[in-house]
Amino acid sequence: MNFFANESAMITGLLIILAGAVIIMLVQYYRIRMFRRLFRELSAVFGKDKNLDYNLLIERIIHSREFYRAGPSIAVIDLISNYIKGIIDDSRVFIHIAPDKVTAESIIKEGFKYSEDFHKSSEEISSDLSDLTYKLQIYRPYGKFVVILCIPRNLFKETVGETLTGTKDFLAEHGISEYNPGDEMNYTLPPRFVRGFIDTENQIIVENKLFGIQ
Repeated sequence: MNFFANESAMITGLLIILAGAVIIMLVQYYRIRMFRRLFRELSAVFGKDKNLDYNLLIERIIHSREFYRAGPSIAVIDLISNYIKGIIDDSRVFIHIAPDKVTAESIIKEGFKYSEDFHKSSEEISSDLSDLTYKLQIYRPYGKFVVILCIPRNLFKETVGETLTGTKDFLAEHGISEYNPGDEMNYTLPPRFVRGFIDTENQIIVENKLFGIQ
């Protein structure tokens, strides 16, 4: 009788241990799933459509700590808002953050060059101050020079019977950007669409004399 009681208790104990192990495995499984989901979401925020490995993602987050503590100043927001105020209704306005003044100046002279997708290197902005503040805050770690790209809205209107193929960048499909065959930077948005750039540190606007000139 005692033998069967002891055996029953042993089996019960083993079942409890097995159930505990299964629960631990399930908890770890869901933790891994949550971590992977968090990693994907953080990569989307900090990677700007680029695939980041774990180490690079951590570097981006650490690099952005100071940026999140203090957003762009009200003076910079007002400066950019006033700069685009007169063109925002008739044009789609985009910003590109240049890492240094030399790069910003070259964009004014040579146009804005990008590889495959215009939206991966620029961000459309509106006259809404909250939207402008948020986007400047997001891209602040990339540099202090905000390049303003302006494209008249009427250039995006499709003619009757015309359809976009989707085989190349959407600005090239509209005949706005130029295709550079054999170049690493596949496309160029001509200088006439670059209004200028803002040095956010010194709060200086640099105008592009070629803006709007065919």
